[in-house]
Amino acid sequence: MKTLITITLLVLVVMACNEKKQTANTNSSELSLANGAVTQKAKVEIEINSQLPTSYDFEYKLTVVTEANDKKIEINYLVKPGATYYGTTRLLSKKDLSKKTITVMDVGRNKMLTFRDGKGGKFLRVRDTPKLKDADIQNITIERIDTKKILGYDCQGYKVSTNDGISTIYLTQDAGFGFIKGFGAYSKLSMNGKGIDAAIVEELESGLLLELEYNSNGNNTAVYSSKMIVKEITKQSFTLDLSEYKSIGSYTN
Repeated sequence: MKTLITITLLVLVVMACNEKKQTANTNSSELSLANGAVTQKAKVEIEINSQLPTSYDFEYKLTVVTEANDKKIEINYLVKPGATYYGTTRLLSKKDLSKKTITVMDVGRNKMLTFRDGKGGKFLRVRDTPKLKDADIQNITIERIDTKKILGYDCQGYKVSTNDGISTIYLTQDAGFGFIKGFGAYSKLSMNGKGIDAAIVEELESGLLLELEYNSNGNNTAVYSSKMIVKEITKQSFTLDLSEYKSIGSYTN
């Protein structure tokens, strides 16, 4: 899955898998810390991360279905137009809708926050976001392909080729918002010197990704394929208040 990070738009697929992995990796010592009093170390870590806002606000919800290794996962993406962060939310129990995990990728602050609502209360873990190595996108070509309608929106297709594989993506400029502007691999800064058409980079920054299909070529990893599609876009306000969560520690990668 690490190779998928070579293209920032693939974060929709990557986050689905990472959230599942993070939940599985929550060990007993972390839960013990969370269920008891916050230790002095955790308090210090909270002070270090005092640059975080008191809350994150969102205005749209995107219902996304991802498919990889014959498994389908449905995730809701939380978006605020113009913000340098976005969130994903996943239910931990189909029987208890109050049990869920929300992950916020605060690209502007280089932080990834995991909010967990479940047995024992509400807990928060903060870490640095993984850094995209320039070598990962050193050899990349992007070209326009066909167009089609998705959810009633006119979408432009693009073929993205790297050493690891090929992605076919469709974006619309008609949704009234996007949420990848300036984020990682497809920002103007990252594309500088890569020989990519500046007009295409502008379209990728401002557009809203509605569909993606990725196929690896097996050069650096096993043959792998994945798909994602946005099945619904809903205007829905939501605020995530950090004061409601108890920290279970933070750390850097």
